[in-house]
Amino acid sequence: INKTREQIMANNSATPYILAALMQLIMAYSLALFIPRLMGATTISNGLIVAFHAWLGFVITSMIINHRYQGSKWSLTLIDGGYLLGVLLVQGLVIGLFG
Repeated sequence: INKTREQIMANNSATPYILAALMQLIMAYSLALFIPRLMGATTISNGLIVAFHAWLGFVITSMIINHRYQGSKWSLTLIDGGYLLGVLLVQGLVIGLFG
């Protein structure tokens, strides 16, 4: 991301963490709405299927477009995309467990 370690560590603000938590709650809420409507029931497997397809259809595709325009390295796309795939799969699993 073209920042030094010192520049990254100098940001002592809690804002990115608060925003990340809020955005992940919105993602989980959206998944909880989509799963039963798309699959007919909220199960673990349905949660994982919808989470994966949401990632594939919206998250990684948008990320690839944005990262290519920004000139970011493919490794950043893989790291960020992998992280969000993990987030969505865990959310789909938890939502499926609660049914």
